[in-house]
Amino acid sequence: MIDSVAMLEAVTGCTPPAMHLKVIDHLDEGALQWLAQSPLAFVGLGSDLRAAKAGVIATIGGGAPGFVSGDARRLRIPLASLDNAEPLAVGASFGSLFLIPGIREALRINSRVEAVDSDHLHVVVEECYGHCAKAVIRSDLWVAQPGDVPTDLAAFVAASRFLALATVSAGGQADLSPKGDPAGCMAMLDGDRLWFADRPGNRRVDSFRNIVEQAQTGIALLVPGAARPPRSVTSYPPYLPDFQRIRPSADRQAERWPPALCLVIQKWQVLSK
Repeated sequence: MIDSVAMLEAVTGCTPPAMHLKVIDHLDEGALQWLAQSPLAFVGLGSDLRAAKAGVIATIGGGAPGFVSGDARRLRIPLASLDNAEPLAVGASFGSLFLIPGIREALRINSRVEAVDSDHLHVVVEECYGHCAKAVIRSDLWVAQPGDVPTDLAAFVAASRFLALATVSAGGQADLSPKGDPAGCMAMLDGDRLWFADRPGNRRVDSFRNIVEQAQTGIALLVPGAARPPRSVTSYPPYLPDFQRIRPSADRQAERWPPALCLVIQKWQVLSK
């Protein structure tokens, strides 16, 4: 099991220094224009993990394009736009991924909750950067037809093609990372274990660094085109095995997109159905 940053980097490699150059601590004009066109967001919320009711969740938010507004330093999110807004309190960590239909890239914004009023959530921006298209490409996220979706959990997991992984660092910084694969390869329910393989991406591995620091996650699984919300799962604790050591036989994508590691969850709770 991978239980240190050194072990993690031995498997995944170090993040290229140039990768950090695109991260800014505010919303520039390009980010604000992206928000004005985005009708969809995946959101990760994390309370203080030292608190009695600590938790991390991943959920979805949406509305008309521009449903989330902001300026260079802050975002204003309607509470009604979020499927789940718990745990939510001033100081909570907030990670988000904003998408525009038909566009492969995404915008990632990591923030912290500044205030909550009767209608809106207000967050202060800490990080903003563009995310690569690989998860959207592998999932064919925008190639979907409306249809019936399994209500059985195992069948839903097997049909899913897109996953949002929410984590929080030991310092309280949130991260919301997208994962994508064809149906039957995105995630697996193996008995009581839920697992997925991590495909090659931008090599930031922020979420896995967070898991090494404190092993609690929130996951939202999506079946594109489904007329039902994603299944949301909170888990504690997951673990990170080296993929080369376990090589799940169910991973049919290993030759095309060989993963370095997997995320395996043995204790989890479904938050939405």
